[in-house]
Amino acid sequence: MRLRRVILALVPAWMRPEDRVLRYVLRQDRGSSNRVTRHTIRLGGGGLVIAVVAMSALSYQTGSPLGMARPGGSALFSVLYFPLVMVQVAALAFALFSTSYLIVSERERGNWEDLKITWGGAEKLVRARWIAVFYQVRGALIIVGAARLIFAGLMLIDLTRYQGYYLDFYVDGVEPAVNINVAVGLVGALLAASLLQFPVWIGLNAALGLLLSTLVRRRATAILFPLVAFGLELIGWVFFMSAGADVLDARLNTVAYTDFPWLSLFGMGTLGDQSLRLMDLQTSAQMWTEVDYGVFLGGALLIALLIEAGLANLLFWQAIRRASAPARE
Repeated sequence: MRLRRVILALVPAWMRPEDRVLRYVLRQDRGSSNRVTRHTIRLGGGGLVIAVVAMSALSYQTGSPLGMARPGGSALFSVLYFPLVMVQVAALAFALFSTSYLIVSERERGNWEDLKITWGGAEKLVRARWIAVFYQVRGALIIVGAARLIFAGLMLIDLTRYQGYYLDFYVDGVEPAVNINVAVGLVGALLAASLLQFPVWIGLNAALGLLLSTLVRRRATAILFPLVAFGLELIGWVFFMSAGADVLDARLNTVAYTDFPWLSLFGMGTLGDQSLRLMDLQTSAQMWTEVDYGVFLGGALLIALLIEAGLANLLFWQAIRRASAPARE
């Protein structure tokens, strides 16, 4: 509880649960379904996750874990990888769809025009709806965040093996050559990008949903727009997950699996699993030695993370601007 108070003290007032507009948004969402339905969904979702973890564990026992053609460096990573990816996809879908109905829903309640003429009313509502997503997917954020922290810790522990020379063994022979100090910095960049990619993507999808909500006036259109947007995201996800897996799961000394291995891994790390696969040191080391310029992927992913955060901020403020603009007749 003390940690929670410290964290809340560091964020703006409109992000805190006691904010009146945020309470209104969360109350409206809870009111749209009864308690039994909410508990049923939670139990069903939890049971599904447990079932997928069990299936992944059984698949790992056969030497072919779900989502990977060959096991990673640790059994824990190999078993949890696919279930975590599924949790991420579900949370990203929720972030997009839950925000895209904001303005249509308020119009149907008869509140939107009153909010528009209230000073800062539309802006406060858009802000509250955006931050409400993080409260609503906090379970996924905690699960994925805790797992990624564990994987980051395992990577750091592995780096201390062989009296601290473990990284030297893998850096030797990479193309282009880098010294150990640069390699350590690039590992740090990879870890930073991997830990932050998922929450940044939640914010980006929520901002996109809010922007879409300002473009529509009918519920049918409000359903269609996010469906198209998520469909495009899903196509990109499948493409880059497949392309990245072709690189990482290819056996040594085989025919070239793709003409663009570096771009495939970059796409997988940004638009695919948000760099989760690269949080296995054995996988990352394989990437450094088998893919030209693979050692620089961590730095590139960190730069991409900053661009994604900037894009989320741009979409967020564009949604506020459009929501606050006078209505066109």
